[in-house]
Amino acid sequence: MNMKTSSAVALLLVFIFTLATSVLARPPIPSYDSEEYTDNNVVDSIPIEEHDDDDMYKYVKAERNEYVEISEMPKKDIYYPDEPIEAECRVSGYPVPTVEWVHGTGSRNNDDFETNTIMERSPSGIATVVAKLIVRPQHIPQNGAKRTFTCVGKSGGKIAKASTTVHFNHHSGSHLDSNDMIKVLTGSDKVQIFEYYDSLFDNIGSTVFLPCKATNNAEIYWINTKEQVIKGQDSRFKVLSNGELMITNLQFQDMGTYICLAKDGKTKDVASTFVYALKRSHSKE
Repeated sequence: MNMKTSSAVALLLVFIFTLATSVLARPPIPSYDSEEYTDNNVVDSIPIEEHDDDDMYKYVKAERNEYVEISEMPKKDIYYPDEPIEAECRVSGYPVPTVEWVHGTGSRNNDDFETNTIMERSPSGIATVVAKLIVRPQHIPQNGAKRTFTCVGKSGGKIAKASTTVHFNHHSGSHLDSNDMIKVLTGSDKVQIFEYYDSLFDNIGSTVFLPCKATNNAEIYWINTKEQVIKGQDSRFKVLSNGELMITNLQFQDMGTYICLAKDGKTKDVASTFVYALKRSHSKE
């Protein structure tokens, strides 16, 4: 083999090696018949969270250390009469937190406002509680005064707080008579729901209580997940005299949104609670 032939062979080998290396470095062409790809592989390639009961139980179970937090703060300041004298506080926690509005030194005063206390009746549950502060019209302070109210959430040994200050200034109220003041403060005779759960997670087999409290001694009705008024169709569902919906032996099929309807013949208000039934498993306890 002469020199030219040897050089040509060497160049050919280098070319073949370079080409082979380039081909091997490329990703394989996807086959839509393979296990990795389907005819909608673009959608399948997006990670999708599974929301079956087993995974939800694992997620909630992992979070089941005692905790409480203000998940939605009330307004820091409310000025009369530009906004209704009403403040909303949302508290999340495990076990189900108790929530109340307090003022001054921290003691409750039922004469000044609708005090909201939700009893801890579900030790295995996780809930988000909604508690609204509604100032009563017969206890309006003198113009120029201001009062600070505090939303207090308690769950086990944990406590979370958030405050709102109501300003009653002379300028804003000077053009209103006493009847106008009452209407601005509370919407006159308007029914308002001021205590309920936004959501509740609890174990299958548990007995749960869904609160619903309203002003004006309103009548309370509950509507189930099939959009039917609960009237004893199922013995496991019962509306108590205090307006709570009691569900005994909670089942997975009970999961869904329950509507509380409060009305007094003239006005009405509604609130919804989402209930999630968690699967029990001895291996997970």
